[in-house]
This record gives sequence, structure tokens and C-alpha cells, in this order.
Amino acid sequence: MIYEKKLETWSAFEDEAKRLNDQNADTLIGMMGLPYIYRGQSDAAWRLETTLERLIEPNHSIRNYYNTIKNLQRKIESFTERKWILPSTEEYDTWLENPDSSIYEIPALEYMAYLRHYGFPSPLLDWSLSPHVAAYFAFRDIASKADSVAIFMYYMQFGLDEKLSQEPKIFRLEEDIRTDRRHYLQQSVYTICCNGGSKDVDDVEPYYANHEDLYAQTTSDEPGEYVTKYILPASERAKALLSLETHNINAYSLIGTEESLLETEFIRYYALRKARKETYPDWSGSTWE
Repeated sequence: MIYEKKLETWSAFEDEAKRLNDQNADTLIGMMGLPYIYRGQSDAAWRLETTLERLIEPNHSIRNYYNTIKNLQRKIESFTERKWILPSTEEYDTWLENPDSSIYEIPALEYMAYLRHYGFPSPLLDWSLSPHVAAYFAFRDIASKADSVAIFMYYMQFGLDEKLSQEPKIFRLEEDIRTDRRHYLQQSVYTICCNGGSKDVDDVEPYYANHEDLYAQTTSDEPGEYVTKYILPASERAKALLSLETHNINAYSLIGTEESLLETEFIRYYALRKARKETYPDWSGSTWE
């Protein structure tokens, strides 16, 4: 299940983030890795959906998706001057149909992560090891009309089952991969929800399933995992963005392009303007008024 927790202020979330980070630190000292990962969404009403689900279709064939991105390889390499070593479609089928294959050895993960960061529809749901990075993406859209934003915290123990099965499962994929630098700037982690299909009963092809649907099917958590959805009012946007700026968390630090630099400068203006107007209602120190 997904537990919802409403917070009225940005400072309340900062307190929650500190508590979780302290727990993460204790875990890291024990050399068990970081079990908490975070995801921000600019509208609290949105479901946990991948871009593949939102833009193409739910329950998309794993095999068909790989064939699609494999066909893009030469074009992408031509324009980016990057070289990707990808298995053939036949080799990918062999991995997919092998019952002993581990999802943590999924072929082409680095390539898939690269495509995800540049906007190609993806079955990867992106998260961050940092609650503040997730918060930035929750509050980033200053044009949003949503009344509230959401920051998801996903706790997953390490060492859980790594094999595809006939029932949908959520897997957390390794964050230490060779891909675009945005992956590391954003402290990225990915989850993927898969159904391994069945040739014995319904001849169902392996497909990418929905994260939230999986939680809706159960009344209790799977062993060692749960999700908390923090809901914050969008009216806290200026405070949040200004606070995150003091930690050097902004579009430029997380993306690193000229476009993101300009976005950062505008958001700085926006957040400062909002804060001043809220503190000093008669303030008019900008020609943009």
C-alpha cells in the first residue's frame, strides 16, 4: 500500500527529511547501502506512472520496447558521438526467456537510463537518493495550477527476489552505471515494474506493469518494502525553492545545460519575488511587476 502523509509547511518536510537521512546514515555506517529513495511530482493527484505509460500505453511489451530502442541506436550514436554496446534482439530474447535471468543484469540499462534523461518514453521510474533533489522536481514547475505537490519515499531492503515471475514485481535497479552525467548530478536510482509473462497458461508476453496498480492489489506491504507519499501545499513553492537554493539544488546543478542555467536564474527571480511579496505586500522592486 501507499501511505499518505499531509504536511502543511516546507519546514515540516525538512524535519521529515532530516529524520530519514539520519536513519539512512545509520544504515550506511552498517554498510548495508541506502534503503530510502525519493521521487517528486508537481501534482499530488498524479499516479506513479512511467513516461512510457503516460505517453504510449500501459502494459507495454518488454520485447517490443527493446526492439524500438535498438532501432534508434545508430541515429542516436550519429548525433551524440556516443557508442552503445547493445545485445542483438535475439540475444535479448534469450535473456528475457531464461527463467534464471536476473533483472539486475537487464541488458541495455545504461542506454535506457540515457534515453530516460533525454525525454524518450521509458519504463524506468526515476528516483533520487536525495529527498531534496526529489523536492526540487516536485516544486520546479512554477506554472503548475495544482493545489499540492507530492514527494514519494520508497523503502526497499536489499537482497529481495531478482527473478521475473508471472506476477508483477517492482525491482530497484543499480544506481552505479555508466550513462549520462545527469544520472549522477541527480543521484538517480530507477525502479521498474515487470510481469514475466506465461507460456503455460495464457501465453502472455512479458510486459512492463504499473507500480501503483501493484500496491493497490495488496492490503499489506511486501516484506521489506513500503511507500510513503508526502503531500505538501503548492503555496510553499517559493519557500521550498529558496531553501533548496541554499543547498545548491537547482536546475543548473541537476542538469548542467545552458537552458537549465537560464531556468535557474528565472526561478531565483520568481522565488525571491514571491518571498518578498509575501513578507512585504507593498514591495515593488522589479520592472516586471
